[in-house]
Order: sequence, then structure tokens, then C-alpha cells
Amino acid sequence: MMSLVEIIADCFMLASYVALPVYVLYLAFRLWKHRSLRRRDILIGSIVTVCTIFVRYEMEEPIEPLPNSIPVEQVASLPEKEIVRVILTQELEYYKSKRLLTSKKIFDYRIHDINYPFGKAELAKEYPRRYDVSLSVKTFEFGWIPGSGTRDGLWIRKGINYGLKKSGDRYLLEQVGSP
Repeated sequence: MMSLVEIIADCFMLASYVALPVYVLYLAFRLWKHRSLRRRDILIGSIVTVCTIFVRYEMEEPIEPLPNSIPVEQVASLPEKEIVRVILTQELEYYKSKRLLTSKKIFDYRIHDINYPFGKAELAKEYPRRYDVSLSVKTFEFGWIPGSGTRDGLWIRKGINYGLKKSGDRYLLEQVGSP
């Protein structure tokens, strides 16, 4: 399900793809028909062009993959709980560095607690170690809706279950639910 910010951003993106070519065609027709342009036409054309460039820049997703993994040799000496903290910090920094109009943008975060691994029989095969993480994120993005958490202004505090598994030469941290 798309968040409100994503829907608004998609509307701006669609408008930018339609508005700029239509306005350029209008200016070309006006120039051809009247052999001149009014200052107002040039000003509106400049504003539409700048807004289109801004919206397209903001909406482009970074090419880099989501950083929810880390090489084994980089964290080989750390206990599993600290490996979870390192990967989670890396992932939250990724969301913090995203552009303003992109999905799940956060402004700040706090990792409150990472509880000792627990397991459920149905997930034990795929995720032998599961961690209950309590964190807060500061955002206006609806992709972080509290669910089982609480909201206080822009801060959302929630608990998330993560599964840590070793995949080849990397540790992979994946969200597997909410407590």
C-alpha cells in the first residue's frame, strides 16, 4: 500500500512529465503564431522547468541496494547481538540519507534495545536467530506507521522482529514481523 507522501510525489512526477512538454508545445505555437513571447510566458516556462527538474531529481531512487547485510570478515569478532546493531545502524543511516520525497525517509533514529535471540518453530529453519528490536524514528513518512508502536509528534517508537542469517560470506538482517 502506498503512503500519502508517495501518492503526492507520484502525482507531481506525472504532472511534471505532462506539464513541461505541453507547455513547451504551447510556447512553440505562440512563438510561431505571434512571432513573440510575453515575459509572463517565459517566466511560467522557467518555473515549470525548474520544478520539473527538482521533482524528477527528488523522485529518483538511489541505485545502491538496501544495506541490510555486512561481510562476515568485517564483523567476525563481534557477538551476534552487536552484528544486529551494526547492520541495523547501517540500514537506518541509509534511510536517513535518502532524498526528501522518497519512501521511508527518516530524519533521526534511536535504537533502544536489542533483546536476546528468541525463536519460533515455524521460522527456526530459515531464521535460526531472531531478535526483538525496540527503536524510534523521527519522520513524517507514513511508511513507518506505528502498527504496534506509538507516535509522539514526528517520533515513532516501535518494536520489530528481525532475523539474522548467514548467507554465503555475508550476514543478512531481515524484518520478519512485529512483536
